[in-house]
Amino acid sequence: MCQTIKKDFPDRDDDFYKMFLSTEVLRLMIDNEWVNQSIFSQHGQIEKKNRDAFDYFNSGLVGFEWQERVSRFAERIYNLRRVPNIEIIIQDIIDGNLVSRFAEIEVGSHLHGRGIKFEFVIPSGQKGKDYDIQIVEPLKINCEVKHKIESTNLSENTLTNTIRASNDQLPTDIPAIIFIKIPERWAFEPDLIKTIKNTFKPFFQRNKDHIIGIVLRWEQRDSYNEGMFYWIFRLFFNEKYQTNHEIEFFLNQLEGKRTIGTSFSDIVSKYFH
Repeated sequence: MCQTIKKDFPDRDDDFYKMFLSTEVLRLMIDNEWVNQSIFSQHGQIEKKNRDAFDYFNSGLVGFEWQERVSRFAERIYNLRRVPNIEIIIQDIIDGNLVSRFAEIEVGSHLHGRGIKFEFVIPSGQKGKDYDIQIVEPLKINCEVKHKIESTNLSENTLTNTIRASNDQLPTDIPAIIFIKIPERWAFEPDLIKTIKNTFKPFFQRNKDHIIGIVLRWEQRDSYNEGMFYWIFRLFFNEKYQTNHEIEFFLNQLEGKRTIGTSFSDIVSKYFH
């Protein structure tokens, strides 16, 4: 693929090659028509099921945000291609559920990049057994992933309802972690820490036997370079949970640096120069 792109489009810059590679990977791994409608505005006709993806990528404005989100998404999908049940996630994206599934892709990328083996869980539709991800090594841990859209306002009720709904999806006899993708602007809310303390503390006390902690994740722009985006995460450990060496090892992995995975930027540097 790289040789063909380089031959057909010689002497282009790295951003061009990275985007071309990204869209071709998505055509192969997801769907050609989905790519046309969700990523490229010039195709005009956009089915209703693809509108959320088109808006999320900001495909109406072909700028850095569009480029960053598309290439990052393609890289994540590529790196997770061998994770069990990834095909369920891909089919759900084709069916129009990119936004909620993107949060699971991001969590999966976080785990995979740190050498934590996991699988996406086939939906059961049963309360207490309908979580999103199961970590299988170094030990079995169930994970529920929630996504709060950018227009959601921060409040104790919002967080309380979110973690309560997450807990309802999880078995109580197996250790569990809740991942929540929060709006970027929440990170700058002066009441965020207070709100977290007021909601997480009683929740942890009530669920000390199985909830290891809650991980908040959000996308953040570099204030010194508007063209850069980062994923920030913070683990809130349940201090009431009775930990052990296996749990401590896992938490160190979870909070460690990414060491595994293919970078599209590295591919461009290697094959297009």
